[in-house]
Amino acid sequence: MDKIDQQNLEKNIRLLSSQRYFYTQAKKNRILKLFCGIVLVIFSPIILLLFPSTKEPLCFIGAFGIIITFVIDFFENSYIKRAANIQEQFDVELYGIEWNKILLGGKESMEIITTGDNKYKGDRAKLYNWYGNLHGISFPHNVLVCQRSNLVWDWRLRNKFAIIILLFLTLILGFGTIVGIINKLTLKAYLMGIFIPSIPALFFGLKEAIDHFRISQEKKSLMHLTDSLIERSFIPNSDLRQVQDKIYGLRIKSALVPDWFYNRYRTEYEQNLEVSNQDFHDRMRK
Repeated sequence: MDKIDQQNLEKNIRLLSSQRYFYTQAKKNRILKLFCGIVLVIFSPIILLLFPSTKEPLCFIGAFGIIITFVIDFFENSYIKRAANIQEQFDVELYGIEWNKILLGGKESMEIITTGDNKYKGDRAKLYNWYGNLHGISFPHNVLVCQRSNLVWDWRLRNKFAIIILLFLTLILGFGTIVGIINKLTLKAYLMGIFIPSIPALFFGLKEAIDHFRISQEKKSLMHLTDSLIERSFIPNSDLRQVQDKIYGLRIKSALVPDWFYNRYRTEYEQNLEVSNQDFHDRMRK
């Protein structure tokens, strides 16, 4: 049995469920950060409209919200790093390539993996056939097909999500501006009572959109590189490791796509993945 055909072994499903748990924890931190920002954005104009004298306290709360954002970031990034490391363990075990100790350090302990696996509440059935049907595609081309599927799935998803974030930010700014005009606020009152309290959400949202666009473009470029490598008859293991290093570097970036958005397009992208894998299978047979 080819190693990649072993993706549904229980030990590998355990790795996937564990990384999904830690990614979900990171996303919960991100949702908390976003929620705090949105509360300030939505309610500060309303509070200011009803109680004009509250602009100084709202300004202070907005500044405090920026500090809280950085604290949440610390915990979020630790979950992301752990999830990325566990995903890397799944990949290198499946691909049969070496663990990059210089880049990654040590592997996550079995205790950590088991903790994530036990706490995972998602549908484990969705973890099977993670890279689709790869029968008939031999090493090392099957590894490149898996790496490519990581990239093509994610860059499309991130691109869509970044556009939604920008549309949402536009609505936020428009809402605050309209409230300011209706209330005939001075520039100082608008800045202190509406704009400054909105900074955590606006800063977070703009950074998130930019990060998603940037990661999307990097993954798209790397996908094109894998396409060119797949066409070769000889592919050294060092090339596979270098592609994997780049994928890992992109995984530990802090921008995350929420689970609800991921699930919204999951079925469509899985169907596309199966078509792509079948195409590669047919090409390998020629």
